[in-house]
Amino acid sequence: MLGTDRLGRHQQYWRRQLAGTHVPRLAGLGITAGASRSIAADMPASTVAGLRELARRDRTTLFAVLLALFHAQLHGATGQDDLAVASMFANRNRPELRETVGLLAGMVLLRARPGHAARFTDLAREVHGAVIGAVAYQDLPFQLLPADVVDTGGGRADDVMFNVMAPVRHELSAGGAQFELVVPTEIGSRFPFELALAPVGEHRIRAVLFQAGDGTAADEFLAGYVELAAAVAIEPDLRLGRVTRAY
Repeated sequence: MLGTDRLGRHQQYWRRQLAGTHVPRLAGLGITAGASRSIAADMPASTVAGLRELARRDRTTLFAVLLALFHAQLHGATGQDDLAVASMFANRNRPELRETVGLLAGMVLLRARPGHAARFTDLAREVHGAVIGAVAYQDLPFQLLPADVVDTGGGRADDVMFNVMAPVRHELSAGGAQFELVVPTEIGSRFPFELALAPVGEHRIRAVLFQAGDGTAADEFLAGYVELAAAVAIEPDLRLGRVTRAY
């Protein structure tokens, strides 16, 4: 890519897409230096089913719907109207790379303007467009963009991270042996504020929030996220003005 005009096209896209946006400022959530802690909450099957139906109806993905919920909750927590959230994309869009062993993920920034969306479905459609663009232009590392393309407020572009995990098989057999995947109960994150969503079976989703420091506002943030998801699952056209700031 470095030797072709694709580099310029990728750079132009990301400059247009990210110019004027901000990384969420989370001073009110008690983010501090040091080791991260994690808190978790489960989305019930009824909520997940409603979100899947919303995604199907609007011809988008569950990833985009869950990210739009994150943007809406961040808007309520920070009061910021225009936000860029980091996410890790697998960088395996070339068939010859798909079976390669190793972590090849690259970071992209996903922008939305929750303060300008009247209803949740409006925000979800905007986030869908941002995700589609990021998939198409994910090959360009964020580090190759000018440092001032995003206002980080003195922090890092990946201070706030959003990830959705693929389903995991916890038990499998190979070569006549049985294997069980054991996940530690206390795991951390290298990002100051990360929301990770993982499927639990076929019908539920577990939301895990990693936060550097021990501020209790993160507990309220995660509870609010799950409550907002439940509300949107019932009323997809929920007016975002009803999402109030509680921090």
